[in-house]
Amino acid sequence: MSAVADEPAGDAGEKSHDRSTAAADRLLRMFTRFVAIGYLCYFALLVPQILEASALVAWWWTPTATVLMFGSGIALGFASFRGAVWMQRTATVNALAYVVMVALWFVAWNGTQIPQDHSLWFTAFPGLASLAAAVAWRPRRAFVHMILAVLLAQCTNHLVRDAPFGYFLAPDLAFAFVFSR
Repeated sequence: MSAVADEPAGDAGEKSHDRSTAAADRLLRMFTRFVAIGYLCYFALLVPQILEASALVAWWWTPTATVLMFGSGIALGFASFRGAVWMQRTATVNALAYVVMVALWFVAWNGTQIPQDHSLWFTAFPGLASLAAAVAWRPRRAFVHMILAVLLAQCTNHLVRDAPFGYFLAPDLAFAFVFSR
């Protein structure tokens, strides 16, 4: 016989609720750390592309975008040791930083184009920013974030390429949406 059976009915329900809340907190903490590790890995892989693409934009954009996108993403890992409020705030900053910095890319772009078989570095991880949004927001808002982030990133990618804008846009969008879910 389990220990729960010996306890009054009211206590059993409270303990069950406490356990499920604790389990949900642990899952959120682990998921947040997963996202933070994703940012570390993407940063390590993308440093050469980040440096190369800095010639395409104003001097301020690359350092600002790198610090805001990757810095807040890595900060998620530290926030996961502080509690749910810290995780949600940091995840919100990260999710918004991605969209804002990609939108500001249009302002910072100097008009230089890249070959059609190249991509901009930030188009590799719009889904990761949306996973951060999922840490902080309800599913519907995180899904809207994903749509916005993918559309912004892929349109930016196609605008900067030396091919016509719509060239392979649909397959790139489909690929990005599938791997951002």
